Amino acid sequence: MTLDQAAIADRLVYMIRSRIGASSVGFAQAPTRLLGGYSAATYAFELTDGPAELRGPLVLRLLRPGDDARREIILHRAAARLGFPAPEIRMTADDSDAFDQPFLITDRADGTDALRAWGVRRAFRQAPLVLAELMARLHALPTDAVVDELESAGWSTARLGVDGVLREVDLRLVTPKTLHSSSRSMSFARNSRIDRAGVSCMVIFMP
Repeated sequence: MTLDQAAIADRLVYMIRSRIGASSVGFAQAPTRLLGGYSAATYAFELTDGPAELRGPLVLRLLRPGDDARREIILHRAAARLGFPAPEIRMTADDSDAFDQPFLITDRADGTDALRAWGVRRAFRQAPLVLAELMARLHALPTDAVVDELESAGWSTARLGVDGVLREVDLRLVTPKTLHSSSRSMSFARNSRIDRAGVSCMVIFMP
């Protein structure tokens, strides 16, 4: 079920009031859809009369149901806890009646996109360097506690690490879709298997 922005606002404020037991909570800034995002619908908002942990600019992320959402919540919290620059999670549920899907409420990190901040030429030079630095920091974080938490949430060891990700990619159902480029197009049929050697250099867009 797709919710419009007004329904998102109504459900969000009702859910927060119910959770914290305060009927006076309202919006200083009603939820506004943010552009971008593949796996989540993202809304910026700000509350009035909210508790200390829900003050200031916030973001609501509506995630897709299932394991991916639970995994994202665990990994996001772990990264922030270990000092990686990830917005603090303020409220979450992996099976939410409020939105009929999992959600995260986090602090909002101010910023703009690389193209707008740097221009096209500088963005293409700088963005890979910034992303590489962030990925190096992320992969340097200790993982034992995170693996334990994922296993406690039902993720088997076989599903973790590179081999586990590749197995999931192999088994993923791909809705028939054509990806167009300037010179050619590629079609993926349902249940098609993806060449493992090409995983690292392919981006597959799924509905």
